[in-house]
Amino acid sequence: MRSEWKRKRLDEIIDFAPKEILKRDTLAKKISMDKLPNFARKINGFEIEMFKSGTKFRNGDTLMARITPCLENGKTAIVDILDKDEVGYGSTEFFVLRAKEGISDPLFIYYLSISEEIRNIAIASMTGTSGRQRAQKEAILEYEMAIPTLTEQKIMSRILGNLDSKIELNNQIINTLEETATTLFNHWFIDFEFPNKNGNPYKLNGGKMIESELGEIPEGWEVSSLKNITEIIMGQSPKGTSYNNENIGLPLINGASDFKNGFVNPKKYTTEPKKVTKKADIIFGVRATIGNPTIVQQEYAIGRGAGIARVIDNHYQEFVFLLLEEMFKYFANTGSGSVYINISKNDFENYKFVSPSFEVILMFHESVMSIFELIANKRSEIESLKELRDTLLPKLLSGEIELE
Repeated sequence: MRSEWKRKRLDEIIDFAPKEILKRDTLAKKISMDKLPNFARKINGFEIEMFKSGTKFRNGDTLMARITPCLENGKTAIVDILDKDEVGYGSTEFFVLRAKEGISDPLFIYYLSISEEIRNIAIASMTGTSGRQRAQKEAILEYEMAIPTLTEQKIMSRILGNLDSKIELNNQIINTLEETATTLFNHWFIDFEFPNKNGNPYKLNGGKMIESELGEIPEGWEVSSLKNITEIIMGQSPKGTSYNNENIGLPLINGASDFKNGFVNPKKYTTEPKKVTKKADIIFGVRATIGNPTIVQQEYAIGRGAGIARVIDNHYQEFVFLLLEEMFKYFANTGSGSVYINISKNDFENYKFVSPSFEVILMFHESVMSIFELIANKRSEIESLKELRDTLLPKLLSGEIELE
């Protein structure tokens, strides 16, 4: 703690649930809980809906989930999707935290809310029935800590904000690269406009098509099953007694909640893994939340809520990844009710698709390999930036790092 910092209760620097006027049945931007990312400041979109009830907020306010497991999962973000003087609304399970003008900085309040110190206070205050526990606002607002000067708050916000801006830019680049790879996949393998021997789109330039059970397909291609190009391995949960939070053994992936947007975030470890990934395996969810294929770069234990696709030939890697994305869309669109809540090994292995000639697979691999490598590099950069941000945050808040 710096000598010039004063100890204050958080309600001295935070305006909690600030009063806003939004008339009932007014069309307004709504932010639901699923729009809040885990440990990232950017809100993932909104809907325009009639306001009935909910928390109300403006740009610059921090939204912090108060209910389990959203709070533990780090659902906290700063509002930046509204126009000037516009009021939005959202879940009643949000805490709305606003900086006090002349006392605190809005971005500092956001970083304070995602700090381990404040999150631990909030989590420890949770009460209610199992599965519906909620943090208590008094625990946060009555908490006392050393508060930096407003000038220092802004410097901290700038340092941490620059790191988050780089993370957000990398995510934008990744999204563009993924869209490019998907567009190319669709153009080649759905529209059949892969390059012919002259480098021109095949079907558009009179490429010969033949009949198949899936409709017309290019000559030399065939209808095949996923099991012919990849090994499908379904997860198997280790004994519960082998689980630990001390990073002993292998990180455990129990289901799709442990990986999202290409990042793997296991919550537990196990010393008795039953099924284990290899580098470049593709993992996916098979129960409750299905899909979300993700390429892994290390060994993980795989529980029964996930599966592994291991390509038989590395040249199929990118094709299989994008094919899995297409397959999960098919499962989602053809299932009704709970038909595809759980997907079996047979569902995967017997999924039929139009299999291109190996010559075309080689061309596709050469065309998109650099895209996938760049995506992996950008994700690695993001992990490093997050690690740096999360290392700096407590040191800045404690005054360990001196600011000029």
